[in-house]
Amino acid sequence: MPRTNGTVARVPWHFSARQLRIVAVMTLLNASLKLSQRNIAKATLRWVCVAVPLLISVSDVRQIALAGGNEPLQTILPDSIVHYDISGTASAQIRAQLQKLSPMYVDGKQYAGKTTWSMRYRTLGARAVPSGCEVRQVEVSVSVFYTMPRWVNLDKASAVLSKQWREYYAALLTHEEGHAKIAHAAADTLRAALTRLPANVPCATFREQQSQVNRLVLDQFRKQQAKYDEETQHGRTQGAVFPPP
Repeated sequence: MPRTNGTVARVPWHFSARQLRIVAVMTLLNASLKLSQRNIAKATLRWVCVAVPLLISVSDVRQIALAGGNEPLQTILPDSIVHYDISGTASAQIRAQLQKLSPMYVDGKQYAGKTTWSMRYRTLGARAVPSGCEVRQVEVSVSVFYTMPRWVNLDKASAVLSKQWREYYAALLTHEEGHAKIAHAAADTLRAALTRLPANVPCATFREQQSQVNRLVLDQFRKQQAKYDEETQHGRTQGAVFPPP
């Protein structure tokens, strides 16, 4: 279920092999700072190299595109996850814990998982020129966070129940990742729309046009998020039901 406000995610202090590869890539990017002649590129690369490895906890960086000159700049942040804890040794207990402890409500109904996403855009180097407004770069970023249940004493459950839970969790995560894909698509759409805006107007008018486009894109993709939940019955059609029928 989508939200537009931010969520504080827990930062993991261990990395998988895949995440270590990301760190290696970021290290190479950091080394490339010496070759950069643009202060803004340097600042962006430093942020990416330092912050991204610490934030990764669910998936790799979807896309990091750095461009100079008049090309737009897009940064897509990695997905992170925060858990709320549940416990028990029987399916009825876990179902009751999900209903009691889940912090997610939509239209008065409670759900086990939630996707929170936010999107930003920023214009860099805008200045008035005789032809209108000259813009050096446009930056679009999207961040996605998942809130998911964590069965803290899963090792006490039976093998059958443990398997059911793992399958349920995977299905629920798949559903939430569907929300993330829509959020990333929103960022791609916004980036493309902002790039196509004519700059032959005063900068104040140009910024207002950007704001209008941002509102239109957000409204469009919020509706897509709601439609996705409706089509999947909030994950039920994807197997996110516990205990299974």
